[in-house]
Amino acid sequence: VTLLLLDDVTGDRYTYGMLQSGSQELPIFGDEPVDKEGKPIPHKNTTVTVTNGSVSVGPAVTGASFATGDFGGVVVPAVPNESARVVVLTKLGTVRRSDFFTKDGKTYVTVGGETYPVSDAVECYNKAGSSWFKSKSPLADARSFSETLTVYAERPASEGGKIRIVVA
Repeated sequence: VTLLLLDDVTGDRYTYGMLQSGSQELPIFGDEPVDKEGKPIPHKNTTVTVTNGSVSVGPAVTGASFATGDFGGVVVPAVPNESARVVVLTKLGTVRRSDFFTKDGKTYVTVGGETYPVSDAVECYNKAGSSWFKSKSPLADARSFSETLTVYAERPASEGGKIRIVVA
């Protein structure tokens, strides 16, 4: 086997941050529906942009359902004419800064009775300042900033989920 092409990507290939919805108007061709005044009704595609402390990706066309302001992840396919994949993160709950621990060089946190690994690329958001922690150690900054933190993951820990977003 020289090439294995998977239909989905792992959670580590997504760019995580705050999602923003937009739209992209498509060109009108021929027999398009018209409004009461006879003007063509434009077709629009939903787009997604994801922004975090280090990058903004998009806008990219998607068929996914999400709301502006949701925390989520986006992966834009390398194949032309394919929609971007979007995952809306699940809010797991609130933890104390002392609930994070390190074992064998990896950081973990227990929330709701499940222990989650914290992604090496975790993004941390300052809710009070409506901004991202942009240092090389955003989790340390978020933990220093607030005693309580809200954590988000893309799936349960038992299914390989990781903490992708921490909100202080």
